[in-house]
Amino acid sequence: MANTGYWQNVSSRRILELLKDRGPLRWEEILAVLRSELNPTEDEDLKVVSNGNERWWNIVGWATTGLVRAGWMTKRSGTWAVTDEGVQALVDIPDASELKATADRIYNDWYKDRVEQRTQRAWLVRGSSVLGVNMVPQWLDEGWCSLAAAQLAPIEAGISRNELIALATAGYEHLKDQEQRSKVSEIVEFVDRIKPGDLVLTSGDGGVYVGDIADKLEYVTSAGGRSNLRREVLWRNPDVGVDFGELPGSLQAKLKTSSSIADLTAEVSVIDRLIRGEDADEEENAASPAPTRMPHEKLDLLDADIAKELFVSEEWLNETVGLLNEQRQIVFYGPPGTGKTYLARKIAAHLVGEERVRLVQFHPSYTYEDFFEGFRPAASDSGGGVSLVLRPGPLRRLATEAQEHQDQAFVLVIDELNRANIAKVFGELYFLLEYRDHGVEVLYGDQLFTLPPNLYFICTMNTADRSIALLDSAMRRRFAFKELHPATEPTASMLGDWLDRNGHPPTAARLLTLLNDAIEDRDAHIGPSYFMVKEQTRERMSRIFRTQIEPLLQETHYDRWTSLATKFDFDNLYASVTAEPTNDFE
Repeated sequence: MANTGYWQNVSSRRILELLKDRGPLRWEEILAVLRSELNPTEDEDLKVVSNGNERWWNIVGWATTGLVRAGWMTKRSGTWAVTDEGVQALVDIPDASELKATADRIYNDWYKDRVEQRTQRAWLVRGSSVLGVNMVPQWLDEGWCSLAAAQLAPIEAGISRNELIALATAGYEHLKDQEQRSKVSEIVEFVDRIKPGDLVLTSGDGGVYVGDIADKLEYVTSAGGRSNLRREVLWRNPDVGVDFGELPGSLQAKLKTSSSIADLTAEVSVIDRLIRGEDADEEENAASPAPTRMPHEKLDLLDADIAKELFVSEEWLNETVGLLNEQRQIVFYGPPGTGKTYLARKIAAHLVGEERVRLVQFHPSYTYEDFFEGFRPAASDSGGGVSLVLRPGPLRRLATEAQEHQDQAFVLVIDELNRANIAKVFGELYFLLEYRDHGVEVLYGDQLFTLPPNLYFICTMNTADRSIALLDSAMRRRFAFKELHPATEPTASMLGDWLDRNGHPPTAARLLTLLNDAIEDRDAHIGPSYFMVKEQTRERMSRIFRTQIEPLLQETHYDRWTSLATKFDFDNLYASVTAEPTNDFE
């Protein structure tokens, strides 16, 4: 395995020495000298080609970011030069490791000043075709990125968001409503939401380039409309782009958007690892931002104590966790009262914590707009009338939270999944359930949406309402299914275990078994939760049977209820399981 820190330390000092001795050099000349002197290609790990360059050169290129921020060297139009401060640093700091560490500290101090007390964001700013012109080479050469806003009146740094919105709206009032909203949103994001210390990505013919947003924001009147709004950027790899094909799938998907600006904050940890290198550790890469937590990969198995608490076996519980890790979404299905919702909520809470679990319940009128996002009426800002505002639904909100905290897992519990029109509710998001590393254009909005891999779905489905056989094949393929039925484990022994643990006799469990044996339709069987009550008396059981269970039986057997009423009579069933039917259970 290549020693990344060693190559960064040695090359950083040698680059400054070369620039001091020979004057400004093209980066290709420096590459040739380092290859000749240090012979990095002896290490097979460093010979891997990325975007036409061997891996060691990418490592070296990233390492120079700290040297530039320390003021020891400059990069312009592919030519590197040492500064007077860099020459002095060679004298004052003879040790290569200490030299690199000093540059790292300077970079980190600058970086922390800009991201402290707030969440760092990442942005795509597209510049490869701005009114037909590729602006990226100029951005990389001169250290900035820009947004075309030819119709925007000149603005000053520090303008308030409301003033900016008013100016942008007035400047683009000639556009249609949706186009105007989109353009105003771009301007607000570029001027107001992008902050110093944020990461910025752009792509060009040479690959993908990454930089840090600096302090300077300016409006340039002489830019001809293509780049009049500008942000200063410290580009980390202006000479060597990252091969687009080597990027993680989720980041590739978001870079394909047609928008001029896109929020990539969900990919901050991915971008940070890209910058630091996959095998880099904290000490070797102090020049990079403070290391982010590793992204969530899979759910941990649950122990025997939790299985006991939930009245299931440890084997059953961890098979469920394994299915979630494999498919990210699972459905508990079975008759009423089998503990589907209870288990879904409890398992989710034990896996990720209550604060990262959300629950929604589907119903026949539930829509895509309810579930994901849609326009909703709201009082207008002017105080008169009503306007339509795009509001996120529970899936959009939880997905955003999961994207911003990729080191943690989140669970959306969907109760009564089959009561809604599933295909309509999920819409184009159906595709993402199977392909998490792809993006889709959603119904409202012009940016690609991806479903984060750290978001899981635990759903419930009542088979008394709809058989699993009636679900379309696409639905069945995208979910793992686990049955909860009174005749099979873990549900079969659940009531008996609960009664025993709470010091009650097994009468209620025997009563339930006898009742279900009398029900011919398997999907109409009764679950144990009806009888899991503290007051285990004959009167209470009779009341539960009369008010909760009997109506279900009447609905299932509506065409034969008169002839079956005796078969399902509580007194008769109770007499069959106890020698003294008039006594309390206890």
